[in-house]
Amino acid sequence: LTNFNVSSYPTLSELDCGGNQLTNLNVSGHRALTKLFCHENKLTTLDVSDCASLIELYCVTNQLTSLEVSNCPALTELDCWGNQLTSLDASSCTALTVLGCGDNQ
Repeated sequence: LTNFNVSSYPTLSELDCGGNQLTNLNVSGHRALTKLFCHENKLTTLDVSDCASLIELYCVTNQLTSLEVSNCPALTELDCWGNQLTSLDASSCTALTVLGCGDNQ
C-alpha cells in the first residue's frame, strides 16, 4: 500500500499497517485507538497527539524526523527505533514503561 485512509473508521481501536510503502498516515480524531503498528513504511512524520487512549505505538524502521506523542497519557510502550529522529519528548506519557528509541540520530 502507498496510500491508506482510515478517516472513515473513527471507532478503530487497533491498526496494523506495517510493511507497506506509506508516506503519510493520519490518525487524528481516532480517540478510541489503543494500538498502532505502522512499522516498516516510509513515514517521515507521525502525530498521535489526538489519540489519548493509545497504549502501544510501534513505528520502527520508517524515516521519521518528527514524532508527536504529547497528550498520550495511557501510552505504556513506545518503540521508534530505526528512524531519523533527533529529539523525542515523551514527558507527557506518564504511564510509559517500555521505550525503544535506538538507531536514530
